[in-house]
Amino acid sequence: MQNEGKPPVETLVTDCKLSGNELKDALRVFLREYGDGLPESAIEKAVSDEVLGKWVYYCDPKNPKELVAGFHYENNDWYLCTLKNAAVRTEDREKGIGRKLYKDTTDKARRDPNCHVLAADVTFDNAKSIKLFEKMGFSRTNRFCWAPNEKPADMLHYVIFPSDGGECK
Repeated sequence: MQNEGKPPVETLVTDCKLSGNELKDALRVFLREYGDGLPESAIEKAVSDEVLGKWVYYCDPKNPKELVAGFHYENNDWYLCTLKNAAVRTEDREKGIGRKLYKDTTDKARRDPNCHVLAADVTFDNAKSIKLFEKMGFSRTNRFCWAPNEKPADMLHYVIFPSDGGECK
């Protein structure tokens, strides 16, 4: 399939030259700018030592210390993981970076032995994200509200080991 004349995603992003506190600081700045108004407590949880290794992130090839995109998952308990905080820098949207980010993050979570069910919550009118998740095998399970006067969100699930009727194979 042609990428409609766009350069390949692999040339638009590179591995980041960030680690430790430098990475945490870069993720904080990135989430404050592109995280759709995340509360500071959610940002701090996302960059905690417990979660830091569950990120997939890409940097600008011209500046491998500048984040272009990032997405992570968190373990909720022994079987459920939630995908969180997908973001792509505004000027880098519509280039296929988000599709690569979603795939790489979902693949990383699938390799986690404590992720049997992946969940994602997406603002109900974010049609592009919902479509992308559905292409990856996620199904909408319900709509909920975070708080009064907030936009509703759709909960999507992907089951890593689905049952076959009454059997687990």
